[in-house]
Amino acid sequence: MKRIVGMVIVVMVILSWGLCFAQSNGEKGKFSTYIVIKNDFGFPQEGKDYTMQALCAYWHYQLPGSWSNVGIGGGIDSRVNFEDDFLEGSPYITLNHGPWYVLVGGVIDSGSQNFVQTGIWYINSWQIKKIAEFDVILDVRNYWPVEGKNLDPYIDNFVEITTPIGRFFVGTDLEYVHWWTGPSHNYVSVGPIVGYKFTKNISVFVRPTYDGDFEKNKTTGIARVRVGLILWF
Repeated sequence: MKRIVGMVIVVMVILSWGLCFAQSNGEKGKFSTYIVIKNDFGFPQEGKDYTMQALCAYWHYQLPGSWSNVGIGGGIDSRVNFEDDFLEGSPYITLNHGPWYVLVGGVIDSGSQNFVQTGIWYINSWQIKKIAEFDVILDVRNYWPVEGKNLDPYIDNFVEITTPIGRFFVGTDLEYVHWWTGPSHNYVSVGPIVGYKFTKNISVFVRPTYDGDFEKNKTTGIARVRVGLILWF
């Protein structure tokens, strides 16, 4: 908990610095908030079915004037499984230049398994000869254990590519996780995503996936459905 509070304080200090910088130059930057609420329904080949709720909140400040291509931000990802009394919080801060972001933060859960996370984002829209438009999100994060038992460092790679069709958007999500040390262990998740934009600020989506957990000589499959709400303002 102390680490989470510390990270939140750092985020507030950085955002406050950006606001003070803008005011001292008589200019106003752009402040935005991005919130995603997710519900996962998992149906593993082995073990019991489960549900997992998640809330991801991110705040971003784009600097004004000649610094308008630079932004600072911070957020927290949280996950909870009430049935298993599991709670996880992952606060972080970002610095970006255009579509490229660098990230640093931490991960703390109710099982006292703590990590430091570092990563890179790429968030952009691509247009192909004014015929098609694709929104691209690349999120690569590496996790380094700092406290807990039997923890190994790992990398989590996520990419999402969607295209708008009227108020709808469709695309594909792909996630690949690899543990650097310990027994051979990889995790792959892939599936389509379908969403609908009620307004420019409110969207909903559904994402069915098949998750494969490859550990040593054992493979476990998980069918999973994610239902989510996106708020952006």
